[in-house]
Amino acid sequence: MSTLSRSRFGDSSLVVIALLLASCGDRTSTPTTATDTAAPLAAAAGSPRAMPATAAEGLCQLLTQSEVAAVFPGTEAGVVDHIRVEGVTACIWNHPAGLFALQSWPAEDPVQDELKGAVYASLDPSKSTDGLLHYETVTGVGDEALAVVATQDDKLGIVADTAILVARRGNKILLVSANDLARRDHAQALAALQSLGSRAASRMQ
Repeated sequence: MSTLSRSRFGDSSLVVIALLLASCGDRTSTPTTATDTAAPLAAAAGSPRAMPATAAEGLCQLLTQSEVAAVFPGTEAGVVDHIRVEGVTACIWNHPAGLFALQSWPAEDPVQDELKGAVYASLDPSKSTDGLLHYETVTGVGDEALAVVATQDDKLGIVADTAILVARRGNKILLVSANDLARRDHAQALAALQSLGSRAASRMQ
């Protein structure tokens, strides 16, 4: 099920993950809910990938720092983000424009439903936003993938820049998010999500 599903996780978990996604496009606001980071874990470009001690550490090793830095210059090494939602692992890479994040959890719902849950935090619940975001098929990422790229528009009810890809590979979901991409050219933003998502999904165990 979606990491933003009310039925599975409840409203408190909505806040945790919504803050992580929102912070990807705003370095001035720091999540104050249950997240903290461990030591950097991303491997250097071309170096052997050590056996991860935890699933979250393994997630950080799906991409090298240089691969992320090719899209987001100045990227720091990936670090585990301890989201306290059962079954969800996460890794984040800080860069000057914001955050790049990977999340993973067991695949139970269709990819489109997972993506709808993931973009929940970007929409104003007080407005009619059905059909407002365009879900785009992305090829070459896992077994199937969809993405949303949209810039903030308070009048329409989009309350945050949003650039999220959700893919399924086997029995796992991979979420790729970097909301500052929404401020780039649309095609370039999709290409960046596709490139990083493809590399990460191909390395999932």
